[in-house]
Amino acid sequence: MMLQNRWGCVVLVGIFAILLLSGCDLLDEILGQDGGGSGAPTAVIRAEVSDDLVNAGMNPDHRPPLRYQFFASDSRDSHGVLVTASAEHFDYSWDFGNGITLDPGGYATPPRIFYMEEGVYDVTLTVTEWGGGTDTVTERITIGEPWLSIMALDWTERSDGQRDVTIGVVNQSSQPLKTFIVRLAANGVHLRDVGVDLTGQVPDRLLPDGGYLMTAILSPWVGELTATSHFCTPWE
Repeated sequence: MMLQNRWGCVVLVGIFAILLLSGCDLLDEILGQDGGGSGAPTAVIRAEVSDDLVNAGMNPDHRPPLRYQFFASDSRDSHGVLVTASAEHFDYSWDFGNGITLDPGGYATPPRIFYMEEGVYDVTLTVTEWGGGTDTVTERITIGEPWLSIMALDWTERSDGQRDVTIGVVNQSSQPLKTFIVRLAANGVHLRDVGVDLTGQVPDRLLPDGGYLMTAILSPWVGELTATSHFCTPWE
């Protein structure tokens, strides 16, 4: 009889221990805690084009300059909970692939980023959980070719010390343009934007494959003069 009671006590103690451990695990699951805080989060990038022409269906080829908005809000902590549930417990660092970076901080939704040139860009996000681990993810975005192809760039000296600049451009898109701008730089330093607005003129648009000779007067510069396609507006 005494032996049976002892075995009964052992069984009860065992069951109690199992329930206690299961209860702790269940409590940890409910609270989202593993007791160590050493797990790694999962970084997720959501990339959205933030451009009026694209949103209006007028820039289907994603031609530059193009503005993107990035979000880290779909990232999750080491327990699978969205970081937005405790945003103050994370640091975010960004590399937008175009020379612009953001050091670690609370940049879950950084400022919108302009991509000025055609190309493929790797955007990298690193999420660091305070007291825990770090995860890094890369999202690739593609910027299409510019609206304008620069076919000619020349300049001559003027008697007043200024310089006459001529820029020959061709509309390489499939859409007629009503306004177009070229950015002039010397050794990478911005000098001036030269724009044309054909609204109300004859012809009132630059057709696909059509050419145009733009002119400007600039003060003397140092270095190599370059021209690049900038903001353009197609006809709706």
